[in-house]
Amino acid sequence: MMAFRTRYVVRVVEDGKLVRKKRFATKDAALNFVADKLVRRRKVKIARKRVFNLETFQNTAWGLLPHDPWVSTQGPLSMLFIHHTVTRQLPVSATVEEEKSEMRLLDQIAHSRGYNGISYCWAVFPSGRCYEGRGWLIQEAATKDFNTSSDSIALVGNYSEFKMNDRQRAAIRKLVNRAQRKGVFVKSGLNVRAHREVSATACPGTKITDAEIQRIQHLVNR
Repeated sequence: MMAFRTRYVVRVVEDGKLVRKKRFATKDAALNFVADKLVRRRKVKIARKRVFNLETFQNTAWGLLPHDPWVSTQGPLSMLFIHHTVTRQLPVSATVEEEKSEMRLLDQIAHSRGYNGISYCWAVFPSGRCYEGRGWLIQEAATKDFNTSSDSIALVGNYSEFKMNDRQRAAIRKLVNRAQRKGVFVKSGLNVRAHREVSATACPGTKITDAEIQRIQHLVNR
């Protein structure tokens, strides 16, 4: 009496109709046939995509000076201001220690001007690394008349001489998107503005054009 032999049957269906049946002795052979059919019937495209890895540092990591208690604000906020620090322009290749030193300098400058510590919420270097200043939803000292209704990001350096780079754009987008998920900012319709829009200043620098500000606004609201 002959024993049963296992066969694997693949049914090819087009527009709901059976157009072909094919039998295979092994499951692997059947799967390979199906895979070949799928590849032939579909255009397959594999593309490399650059993924930006956001690096952030809390203010305790870079050496924030002692200060009086800061005042909290309420989120979600609908406005974000972009500033620049008009300090030394570090290269993309700057080390973390060099950037931490600049953050301490910014803090010292703020104290010397009578402010209760560093003015900005966050700072972004040409490397794309982001450093917490006062932090989100803390009353800032960067945008007069808007310190309680907005938060700020400062580009570290002089952006009347240098342009913002792709790393900084990607960093701002990820930093803000992360804050949006945490309820710091509205999830859509966030208004991104240059400091010069509300004050007699060139800040955040002449190289950061109005079109660049609009580009940032588009990125964070995508």
